[in-house]
Amino acid sequence: VCGAILALGALLVLPRPAQQLAERQLDYEAACLAAELRFLQDLSRDYPREELWGLSRAVMPELSIDTYQYYVYADGRSMLKHKAQPGVYYRYPHPTIVFSPSGDAEPVTIEIHLAESSRRVIVDRAGRIRTAGGD
Repeated sequence: VCGAILALGALLVLPRPAQQLAERQLDYEAACLAAELRFLQDLSRDYPREELWGLSRAVMPELSIDTYQYYVYADGRSMLKHKAQPGVYYRYPHPTIVFSPSGDAEPVTIEIHLAESSRRVIVDRAGRIRTAGGD
């Protein structure tokens, strides 16, 4: 009886394989998005700007995000496309993310969901990018 109780307790404590897979998928998606945001930030810092009366005529590079994918655009063309793994979806209230030439941005939090788990990719006002654990 004691062994059965211990085995049941171990099943409740140990993560299930499906849950472990979901956690790894979310970690992967969060790492990819954070890396692409860093790429966008670097691209924005190095982006050539033609000045006309002190105003930039170039459109800043941006990351465009929807429920199941995101793109990095520069000069009106797609430079990168990332499609989420099956079952993964993104939640972000605005369709685009832009960094200034100095590398800062409006603070943003992008949620990445799969089943009952989630991750967040956070960009603060100073342009620092980090990932945060789930629920």
